[in-house]
Amino acid sequence: MIESKIVRSGDRFVIEIEGKRIAPIAYMSYQPAVADYARFTAAGFQLLFVSIYASDRGINPHSGLRPMRPGFWKGDDQFDFSSVDEDFRIAVQGRAPGEVYIIPRIMLEVPPWWEEEYPEELCRDFSGTSMHQSFSSEKWFADAERVMARFQDWLAESGWDRYVAGWHLAAGSTQEFLRPAAHDSQYIDYSEPSKRSYRRWLSERYEGDIQRLNAAWGAQYAAFEDVQPATPAERRYQTDTPRARDFYRFYHVETAMAIVRLCEACKRVCGGRQIVGAFYGYTASAIDVGHHAADVVLASPAVDFLASPFCYNDARPLGGDLSLPGAVDSTLLHGKIWFMEADIRTCRSQQIYDCTPFVNPNAKLKLHNRVWEGPKTIEGSLAKMTQAFGRVLTGGLAMWWFDMWGGWYRDQAFMDFIVKAKAIYDRAALSGQSRQTAQFAVFADGDSGPFLTEFLLKMSRMGLPWHVFVSEDIPLVNPDDYRVGCFLSEKSWNAAKARWTGENRSLILAGWGETDEVRVRLENGAAIYSGIGREPDTALLREAANVAGAHIYAYTDDIVYADARYVCIHAASSGQKRIYLPHMGRLRDALTGREYERYDHFTDFMMEKGETLLFEILPV
Repeated sequence: MIESKIVRSGDRFVIEIEGKRIAPIAYMSYQPAVADYARFTAAGFQLLFVSIYASDRGINPHSGLRPMRPGFWKGDDQFDFSSVDEDFRIAVQGRAPGEVYIIPRIMLEVPPWWEEEYPEELCRDFSGTSMHQSFSSEKWFADAERVMARFQDWLAESGWDRYVAGWHLAAGSTQEFLRPAAHDSQYIDYSEPSKRSYRRWLSERYEGDIQRLNAAWGAQYAAFEDVQPATPAERRYQTDTPRARDFYRFYHVETAMAIVRLCEACKRVCGGRQIVGAFYGYTASAIDVGHHAADVVLASPAVDFLASPFCYNDARPLGGDLSLPGAVDSTLLHGKIWFMEADIRTCRSQQIYDCTPFVNPNAKLKLHNRVWEGPKTIEGSLAKMTQAFGRVLTGGLAMWWFDMWGGWYRDQAFMDFIVKAKAIYDRAALSGQSRQTAQFAVFADGDSGPFLTEFLLKMSRMGLPWHVFVSEDIPLVNPDDYRVGCFLSEKSWNAAKARWTGENRSLILAGWGETDEVRVRLENGAAIYSGIGREPDTALLREAANVAGAHIYAYTDDIVYADARYVCIHAASSGQKRIYLPHMGRLRDALTGREYERYDHFTDFMMEKGETLLFEILPV
């Protein structure tokens, strides 16, 4: 078995495999048979993600998608890994062990036969309708570990253990540990396993004393066994009550613990010798569909990496931000990698029914929408690809290019860019010299989740980099590293104000309290901005950063990402742009090598809306 682990390299992390450090930049596709593993391995990509499935079913219950590939879990103790073997062979392209490495994305949703045999273990809505397995099912956890153990046995028997260097565990809707639902208004989970788990959780929370729960809720329960979860009406209209708050904390902790338990089981299967991770951390989401217990996952030593796509804001238009779904910087703070799934649409992207019709023959109208469309031109496509890469590079993140249905990057111009980008990323990741420069820290939690995405979209045009943390990490973040602290809930502000209220710092209280008028007061030398609503003015945020002495790279409302060595700008409008550097230096296009003239601390240049430039900062 290959050994792998996460190790620090400067201000970022890399993967060490058999003692060799590998930059965490990878490629994957849902459909190896029509993908470009050959082109990417020829381009020097050593890390390959391959999606495999325990069950013959689509990746989510609401879209009508058919199974991507055959599942390998055929019966209670019956397994057929022939399709996995086929896909692995396509991925490695004949390369020897050590030349390329595989991290399988193993979808652990149960097959239909399992649902028929164990109906009491299924997730259910308020009416009793079943939706896949419950995240509280002890039977599922036991079977999932058995499935992973059998998969590991097959890897050893087949020789594929010489290639597999880690595990990406997946479950829930679209493999992202989102609770499966047939439609957006389906409230779950009201299954008996979930109710039992909820009552155990409440008993622990209230130290086994039902009277403490009654006092908190204003209730009159005789025992924890009598407590029922919040109803859909309460979840819709009374989310601020103690009863609803307790339910939602459990709801999210239960998802987080499902990930932790599966990763712990996987560590047992591989003897703790390989990295394990999952999709998680969607803090910028509504309370019923997002991930709002990141502290639970981050505290687990069994979880080595988290992953997510960029947010789907208006199909990610040219001129707009590629925003992140949550507190990625908390992940790095805890010594874990965050993989960005760069599913960047291009002019070569097709609708799923055009390129893989067997996956979606009937639900054409459901999936025919702008979210699958990319820019119309090669130039526009390269601009979004460069923007995605710039966000990853300057943020200390990992990534895989996600060629979802295959063929998205099948153009020489795209591959030329990807080769150059990988060389830049390898140098940055493996040199150990990567340094973050963000001076603007944002703290979010479950209370801020519903508006965090829109808030970050406003922040994206400030012209300076920022970090996002979960509020539970406030004690771990050093205020001296930042000039601005932004607190998106009263809870986070109360936890931080004693340490963060200091001279020459701006503190922004947003999304709660008074919202009719912005107020600024000085307290112990800090400028405190309050009365800011859920969609603050970008200019106000920039002003708060400026008066605190944070460095601002651009004042033109364009999208800017930066670290100590690179600056990426994506033009929100056409016209002249100016980049200010925090020290004497000059800019060189990191992709073309062109050097730009400078004047003292800034450089001027022209850009068209939607264009992206990635600069390397050079000394004078």
